[in-house]
Amino acid sequence: GVLMCHDELMLFSFCCCLVSLAVNAEIKCVESRWVGFNGAVGEKQLAWMRSELQAAADAGDKVIVSGHVPLCPGSCHPICLTWNYEQVLEVLHAVPGTVVACFTGHDHEGGYAVDKCGIHHVTVPALLECPADDTAHGVLEVFADRLELHGFGRVQTRTLPFP
Repeated sequence: GVLMCHDELMLFSFCCCLVSLAVNAEIKCVESRWVGFNGAVGEKQLAWMRSELQAAADAGDKVIVSGHVPLCPGSCHPICLTWNYEQVLEVLHAVPGTVVACFTGHDHEGGYAVDKCGIHHVTVPALLECPADDTAHGVLEVFADRLELHGFGRVQTRTLPFP
């Protein structure tokens, strides 16, 4: 459901169901994503997301998507991608200029990519991988034309202009 609505900002979250598959973990391309510790976004979830994003677009809102498993190649190690990331990206891209960023985890090293529609995909590094004297967190500021991520420890500070 909707996590927060603040002025022109709406945040959404979705969860993935896991299905176990065996695959060679040495594969370094997106085909390596077919492992049991990932998952897919189901048809009902995709339909809900389509509807919510269209409503946000119709209202002129900007949207940040959050979830656990990354959605964009390049934002994480390929083995960590959502199984049906292509379908999810199609839904996000169907409302140009509405989705401004996706924040995920899962890949403990973290990562960052901008997709073909200008959506920022931030994979936040895992705190559990930090030594005792380090950290991994950030503060996100929302402006009319951009997001400012102020990183601490392993989280990189970034300016994320809206598409």
